[in-house]
Amino acid sequence: MFLTCKIPSKSTSTRVVRDALRSSLASLGRASCDLLLLHWPAQALEAGSLREVWAAMEEARREGECAELGVSNFTVAALRALGAVCSTPPCVNQVNLP
Repeated sequence: MFLTCKIPSKSTSTRVVRDALRSSLASLGRASCDLLLLHWPAQALEAGSLREVWAAMEEARREGECAELGVSNFTVAALRALGAVCSTPPCVNQVNLP
């Protein structure tokens, strides 16, 4: 089994990111997940909080709450913006193709 948790697009602060992850893990009865995805970058980019959101995800990884970090539905521009502010690059960009 490979467990993926997603941080909702409305997450624009450290507290919201951590609460979302911990809520998901508690609902699943797990202490950690294999992959933590940031789902849709628009709100974090608009709020100017992408650095803070990703830093909270990196902290979750350091604390053992997830093994890897990734993104979902990021454009090339959003990936470049993330690359400029992250210490740990995403290992995956999950995209929806019609």
